[in-house]
Amino acid sequence: MLNTHLIGPFIFEGRLTGQRYLQFLQEELPPLLEDLPLHIRQGMYLQHDGATSHFSSEVVNYLNRTFTERSIGRDSAFPGPARSPDLNPLDYCYGAG
Repeated sequence: MLNTHLIGPFIFEGRLTGQRYLQFLQEELPPLLEDLPLHIRQGMYLQHDGATSHFSSEVVNYLNRTFTERSIGRDSAFPGPARSPDLNPLDYCYGAG
């Protein structure tokens, strides 16, 4: 989600693993974002929930290199409070229905 826009969707085939998620971040996410102006992409934050695949060592290393100081989630620059509806609009929206 970016302001009022939903980026995607992207559907993973099979079980989501750290390796599949890393591949998504490296190969699939950039094309999904390419229509956004550069100044918006440079100011975006990437937010994760508590899914195990989001925090494999390869994913964390990639995020720390690529989204320095712009990643929200466990083991990131901004860990954020767990299960906070203020910081996690997807959980909030789905939980509110």
